[in-house]
Amino acid sequence: MQQRREAKLRAKFNAEATFEVIAKAWIKTKAAHWSVDYQDKIERRLAKNTYPWLGKRPIVEITTPEYVAVIHRARDRGVPDTARRVRETCNCVFRYAVECGLIKSFENPAIDPKVGGIAAPPIVHYAGPSPIRLLWGS
Repeated sequence: MQQRREAKLRAKFNAEATFEVIAKAWIKTKAAHWSVDYQDKIERRLAKNTYPWLGKRPIVEITTPEYVAVIHRARDRGVPDTARRVRETCNCVFRYAVECGLIKSFENPAIDPKVGGIAAPPIVHYAGPSPIRLLWGS
């Protein structure tokens, strides 16, 4: 009986705990440590890249393939750095949901921090000035 009661309460609470609501709550907890510009940047990134697909969904119902699809949408637009940042921000939102007890850690679609497979851009090394030229001034 107790388990059914808890399940019913959890279902009601999770229906109201959408990704967007949890993300905004997470932002509110971090806002004291962020500049206004950085907070705006995070909110815009979430609004453009995640809310249209995950925003209205209860956080407990979001699956790993849906989460990865959101990351890949940004990557396929040709902005791999934004895709990486979206992944990091979503990971923080899901970890916050785990900390609040909204989802269990094994239900976290972002349990592996590297899920989504965004490759780092290639590193390009440029030649520096010659030490002889620096000494002689030519």
